[in-house]
Amino acid sequence: MKNFLKIHMYKKKINCLISADKRFKAENLCFKSFNGRSISMSFIDSYTGDKFFIKQFIKKESGYEGISITNFVNKKYYLVDILRDAGLLSYSSYKLKNICDVYMRDYLSGVNAAEYLKNLNESDFEKKSSELLLYLNKVMTAMRRNKLFVCLDLRLENFIILNDGTINIIDLDLTYIKLNSEDFEGNLYSKFFSNAITSLSHTQQLILF
Repeated sequence: MKNFLKIHMYKKKINCLISADKRFKAENLCFKSFNGRSISMSFIDSYTGDKFFIKQFIKKESGYEGISITNFVNKKYYLVDILRDAGLLSYSSYKLKNICDVYMRDYLSGVNAAEYLKNLNESDFEKKSSELLLYLNKVMTAMRRNKLFVCLDLRLENFIILNDGTINIIDLDLTYIKLNSEDFEGNLYSKFFSNAITSLSHTQQLILF
């Protein structure tokens, strides 16, 4: 009941923030997730009919209280711009006017990589997992080129496969965690493989590793 009231309160607040921007008018505001630190929703813009994803950050991650939400959100937008300029994202992000704790982007309709890979035969799995690793390498190359040595949440659930097979990374919420530049790629690859183990069958693990 307590969370329900909080969600209802934040839903009304997010709707007001969207309306105040004047560029968008939300309808069908749909709750996605709430973890106490942030709340995520989707909505249809009644002006264009386009669908968007929006997340409001409520409080900081434990242990990172010294980092402001404003700086974190700005860094997240910066990383999205870097990856989009490199041709690695199919979506754009949008900053609401005078709002520093909200992240908004186009909504992506697709299947997360954990679900997508689970249903493939061995040949198709090998091909798509190779594409995913190549995509991850391009993401890290773009980040190194821009000297942005930060952490990413590399669970398979955070990669979306679109209908045409295009891969997108969607969750960039760990950009407040800095990594050593010398072992940047090794650190992220390690996180990717350790997370992938939990989503793959034994046969798929042998192919991937």
